[in-house]
This record gives sequence, structure tokens and C-alpha cells, in this order.
Amino acid sequence: MSPKKGVFRDSCSKFAPWLRITPLRTPLKPSILFVGHSPHLAGAEYSVLRLIRNLPAEFDERVLAPGGGGFEEAIRRLEIPFAAFDPLPALRSKHDGRRHAALFAERLQKNFAALSAKIEKPDLVHSNTFHVFEGALLAAHWGVPHLWNLREILAASPSWQPFLSYETWCRLMGSLSDALVCNSEALAGSLPDAVRPLVRTIHNGLNPGDIASRAAARADYRARFGIPETARVVLTTGNFIPEKGHRAFLPYLPTLLREFPDLYFLWPGAHHLTYREVRGVLDREGITRVIAPGHIEGFGYWMAGADLYLLLSETEAFPTVVLESLVAGVPVLARDCGGVREILNKGGGKLVPLGDLALLAQNLRAFLRGELRLQGNLPEGFSEEEMARRYAELYRQLLRQGCRNADERRALLEDFRQGAAALEPAARELRYLETLRRHPVARRVLRVLERLGVIARE
Repeated sequence: MSPKKGVFRDSCSKFAPWLRITPLRTPLKPSILFVGHSPHLAGAEYSVLRLIRNLPAEFDERVLAPGGGGFEEAIRRLEIPFAAFDPLPALRSKHDGRRHAALFAERLQKNFAALSAKIEKPDLVHSNTFHVFEGALLAAHWGVPHLWNLREILAASPSWQPFLSYETWCRLMGSLSDALVCNSEALAGSLPDAVRPLVRTIHNGLNPGDIASRAAARADYRARFGIPETARVVLTTGNFIPEKGHRAFLPYLPTLLREFPDLYFLWPGAHHLTYREVRGVLDREGITRVIAPGHIEGFGYWMAGADLYLLLSETEAFPTVVLESLVAGVPVLARDCGGVREILNKGGGKLVPLGDLALLAQNLRAFLRGELRLQGNLPEGFSEEEMARRYAELYRQLLRQGCRNADERRALLEDFRQGAAALEPAARELRYLETLRRHPVARRVLRVLERLGVIARE
């Protein structure tokens, strides 16, 4: 960890929020406001945390993100000023009809009004992931450069979709940004040509000191999950959403578990969209050696306890868990999607064609039999220091250039504010309808209204 964090802070900064009245900071030290969408310390948040702790002392960092989770805790340990807010995801879930454009616009407008009134203007705003728009609006309001850090290949996502067409959405993001930073070449290549001049690729980085030893990790697995010391553990991390592949791999589990009595699958990740179905199948089949403990903050630290990392995902921009596995000495067997190839082409592991899950299971069987030899070695070029050096270089460039098209962005902001105000009654109506949908009698009435075309079907 960089020793500079906390050393140059005002002694009162850890006690006073960085609102309109803030402690004095070093003159001419550019401030960067990092805006995140999640309270959890997952892949996107880990990458920002690693970036912050390795940036040169010339920058003054602050963080705006949902509070109450592992991300806030980790940021505060670095003595970085943190402010909390409550965003609504900027993308509509394909599996949750409650997330409507009107509700999103209303929340975004309220957040913007509150945050612009109380947060001190930074010199640059760094927004993290497609899912958060508040940073872009605040940067337009302040007239400061805006960097949008993209971490998902949205065009290939089975879970999320923009309210607008994908190309229109990306054009809007480009209009509000001075740089679109992608964490893989695969993600950069998925963006429309219209925004290509703004695109930069900076891979995530990792510090080998962030990984526990194998002995410590296996002791943790035994104590926390009841996995025997002699067991072989195949690890897959990720929330239970369609693109992470848990559900798709279910048909191959019974045969593998019968053939290898010492085999355990460990699937940490939040119990979201596909969990109920996955859990149902496991229970019906009587499968007890697939352990799904839910979301675990900082699980990357315990990667070395696995014998193999199995990447089941059908889309990944740049899975940091693959880097974590390799630095822990754990080999990787992965579906060939997104930016995975950019890692494994430089490190140990094997790629299997994306559409062939049977071949993936076949390779897993060969590995467990000792017929397939895989090594886990951290490839060169993916250090935290290199990642931070490249971001710092880009920050300096953007700060020198200033905010491009500032007047156009303010006009877009004003259009949004007027549009959000017009949508407020619709948002209230949607909330009312959703309240009714949770009532068993009202649900039957609503179905009749939907058939009659009085209200739109979900």
C-alpha cells in the first residue's frame, strides 16, 4: 500500500465531511472525485480502491458512493474522504420490470440537486461503470473534465439494457465525457465508432500482497464452509445472474461429483436473479458439495485455497478474479469471452470456445484426472503500479485540456432537468402501480387492465 495515503491529509479531514465547508487542502493540488454505484467491495470497486491507494501524492482523492458496505470501510481506512448517496442503476434490468426510465430520471434529478448543492467542486470527476450517471451530470454542472470508466461489455449482457438504444446510450456518455476508459481491448472494441476517439484501454492491476497463502486459505475454507482439508476445490465467483453461467453448468455437476468423490464446487456471490432456480436444482438432485455462501466481502484474498478457478461466464470485460487466481498460483480454465484472452495469453490457464460447455466440462474432467496440466502464474503488465501510472498520466492530460464542449454539456444538463421534472408524475404513478402489484387481489385486477390495454404489459 502506498505510504502517502493519510500522511498529507489535514488532521481534521477524517472528522469533517467534504461538503461546502471543508478543511483547507494543499494549494494547486488537483482533486479527483471518484463516483461509484455499489456499496460492495466487488470487482469494479476493488479496482478503484487499488487505483486510489497507488496514485501519486500530487492528487487529492475523494469518493462518492453508496455507503454502509465494504467499499466505504476500505476507503475510510485509507483516510480518504467519503460521502454516501443512493443511486438507482442507470440501466434497466431485463429481469426486473420495476426499473423504469421515469423512476431512474426522478432519482437522478434528486441526487443531482442534493449533491450539487453540498459537495465541493473537484478538478476532475471519475465515474466508475455504466451504472452510475450522477458523476457525469455533476461534472457538466461544474464544467470540469469527466472520465467514464467502463467495465462491462454491455452489448453482450443478457441482464442489462439501456433505456435508449445502445449506440444512443454510448453517444450520450461520450457527449458527457472527456475520456471513456475501458478495462480491456475487447470492451473497447464493442463500443460504437462514434465514441472511438474518446476511448482508452487501461487494464486492471493487482498487488500479489493482497492474496493469502494456500495454507491460510484452506484453513478458512475448512472453518467457514466445512470443506475437508483433503478435498479438491473448484472455485467460481460471481453474483447469480445469467451471464455468470452457474445455471448453464448445472447439467454437468452430477456426473462430475459422482466421478470425483473428493470434489467440491465453491460459488461465492450474491444470491440474485438465477439463485432460486440454481438452489432448487441442487436441492432436488441432493447435491451438497456445491457451496453457495452468498456475497463475501474481500473474497479475492482467499483465492489460493482453490485447486482450479473455473470461469463459467458467457461475457466478461476483464475478470480481475482471473488475475487474483493466477497470482495465488491457482490455474484457470475459462470460457473464451471478452477480455479473458488478454490475460491468459500472457499467463497460465486454458481457454475453451464460448459456446461449448460440454468441452469445458471435458477439460475440467481431464484436469481432475491429471491428464491436463495447467499452471498458475501472474502474467507481466498487470501490476497496480502500472495501472495507477497510466491513470495518473491520463488525469494530467485531461486537467491540462480542461472540459471539452462545456456549453453543450450544460445544455444537455438543462434538458435533462426539465425532462425529469416532466416525468415526476409518471414516476409517482409507477410507484403506485408497483404497490398495487404487490397486493394479491390487486394483481388480478391489474392483469385484467393489462388485457384491456388500459395499462401497458410488463
